[in-house]
Amino acid sequence: SLKKWRINERKKLSYDDREYRRPEFNWVKTSFIYAQMMAHERYFYDPVSNKYTVDRYLNDVEKRYGGLDAVLIWPTYPNIGVDNRNQFDLVADMPGGKEALKQMIRDFHKRGVRVFFPIMIWDKGTRKIESHMAKALMAEMKELGADGMNGDTMNGVTQDFKDAYTEQNYPVALQPEVNISNLKMVEWNRMSWGYYFPDWDVLKFDYSPGVSLYKWLEPRHQVHVTDRWAIDKTDNLQYAFFNGVGYNAWENIWGIWNQVPDRYAETIRRIRTIYRQFPDVWNSAAWEPHYPVVQHGVFATKFPGKGQTVYTLINRDSTQKTGRQIDLPYEQGFKYYDLWNGD
Repeated sequence: SLKKWRINERKKLSYDDREYRRPEFNWVKTSFIYAQMMAHERYFYDPVSNKYTVDRYLNDVEKRYGGLDAVLIWPTYPNIGVDNRNQFDLVADMPGGKEALKQMIRDFHKRGVRVFFPIMIWDKGTRKIESHMAKALMAEMKELGADGMNGDTMNGVTQDFKDAYTEQNYPVALQPEVNISNLKMVEWNRMSWGYYFPDWDVLKFDYSPGVSLYKWLEPRHQVHVTDRWAIDKTDNLQYAFFNGVGYNAWENIWGIWNQVPDRYAETIRRIRTIYRQFPDVWNSAAWEPHYPVVQHGVFATKFPGKGQTVYTLINRDSTQKTGRQIDLPYEQGFKYYDLWNGD
């Protein structure tokens, strides 16, 4: 049924995957662990030396949960609206101006980390700009050397942003905050958030893990499961691992600190280590969620690749599961490893 849905949906959409075939976007498939961060974080900027301390910031998260593949730097609200400055002004007013920002982005790139900035689509009451917002933002990203943009409050980053980066000849990874309202937009929204608010019935976690709709439609689409207020990260990380998608390790929620507890930090470290060891299997068009398992409460997904297949398993119960978990057909010459424990 899932396969039939994908075939029919792609046909109905006249689906075009050209943005997923662009080599400039190859980095997206290995952008697994991502964090929204504030521009004023003390580990990120030293007000005494007036310098960005990218290494200090990355060394901290690497020590605590294994590191990052991308960051979303947030320089706008809660400041925006206190005066006439718009989203462009607030970026330009970051310490050192644009030249310092360019160097800061280069510092992230040296560590293999991609850099995102937000789209404030609702920025209407501040200083007006002469250009169309999409064109101005894509020109700004090109000037800075940034890699992606997150569409704050957007139900899919609209086509004018894709047209703008095409015009600039500078591909930018587009990532909406909330659900993509029209699946046609998956064509150019290379990334998205798997956003959860437990108080909203429509966005609650189910016992039986859901399949990522956008990744199922387009296996090369990268999702980052996001649940910013959660203290218990179990549901978030299990849903991410089950679907072979990324996670947003968001700790600074506009000045409110919600640090990843040690237990979940170690879980993130293990997931990222496995993801990066087998980078090509997670985008397989033949991935198979809900692969048959032996025990109740355990759910598995099969990710086949060239000469190797990875199975991710999650336990949705609070009780320990021991013994046989999954039956696999015997194939001569195959070797089997417990990646989670390193055996």
